[in-house]
Amino acid sequence: MGETSLPPRVDRAAPNNEKSNKQPRGLSWFKGVIIVMIIALIALLAYAGYLYMKYRETLGEIGTEAVVKPEEKADAKPLAVLLLGVDYREELRSANTDVIMVATLNPVTKSATLVSIPRDTRIDPEGLKPNKANSFYSTYLYGRLSSAPEDKDERQNWAMEKIKEMYGDYLDIPIDYVSVVDFKTFTDVVDGYGGLTIDVDQNMCHKDNADGTHINLKEGVQHLDGKNTLDFIRYRKSQNCSPKTDESSDFERNARQQQVISKLLEKMKTPGGIANLGSVFDAVGNHVKTDIPSQQIDALIQTYISIDTDKIKYIHLEGDWDGHYVRVSDEDVENAKSDLQAQLDSAVPESGGAEAEEAAVQ
Repeated sequence: MGETSLPPRVDRAAPNNEKSNKQPRGLSWFKGVIIVMIIALIALLAYAGYLYMKYRETLGEIGTEAVVKPEEKADAKPLAVLLLGVDYREELRSANTDVIMVATLNPVTKSATLVSIPRDTRIDPEGLKPNKANSFYSTYLYGRLSSAPEDKDERQNWAMEKIKEMYGDYLDIPIDYVSVVDFKTFTDVVDGYGGLTIDVDQNMCHKDNADGTHINLKEGVQHLDGKNTLDFIRYRKSQNCSPKTDESSDFERNARQQQVISKLLEKMKTPGGIANLGSVFDAVGNHVKTDIPSQQIDALIQTYISIDTDKIKYIHLEGDWDGHYVRVSDEDVENAKSDLQAQLDSAVPESGGAEAEEAAVQ
């Protein structure tokens, strides 16, 4: 054929088809965000699964295997628990309880009463000589008592039963359970949560090369790790320091314990606290001694994990130092008994659980 003067034909279909295979940039960005969100969700679910497994594992390690009837569980029945913070010195066969607390908890009101007993309080229990409150657990655990079992594990269980009975008699309430926490566990838990922001009420300095105690804290709001938080609640008097710092009363120590407990409860509810639960589970795994069944620990956590700090009534028993003991007044002890018993007396619906929650709202 001959040449033509018409312009060459342009195939417009190819460019259009090519353009139709490209996605708008906005849509591509949106898909990327969705993919990242899905990956984050999968990671979150995996971490939640890990925490749940750690949680179940820890429950099995620290709790007993006893079966708890539904009507006896924490969501259906008020409970009384003895809490002991122990300074274990295995080589000296010593287990002095520097922290002594009795708590009563009510599932209807989601409230608790916590009584702190000064470690130097004079107590005269049946079957033993009068002594400081902090000595009796060690006496039951290591003392030469004719009624004590010889087997080490049986002796541990027997000591926990006896110490519950003793403080139950002292405060006129039935104590259901006891938990014994050594100070190493406490420091590990605080470290597991990344430390606590504490208002240190005074300068504190104490050095004892014999037992390795070295406390050196300055007054003011500051972030403390586990070791320094323990120093904060244990400090009593200055030693081997220049200049010396002021002494600290049992009342002041109890107030510090309250502050630390409140800070721990607050920390548990934060995203950071939840993220650090794995470390906390590791800290308590094999180091807490208790007679609380695993089922009951689970029920306690489920019932009181969201308790408001303003629903916890703290009572610090005070007394006068006579040179040997702290003498707590009978009136103060009676008032503490009444406040503890009030939690146990609150009526709870027989089925507990959801009905108890509904009753609390009403």
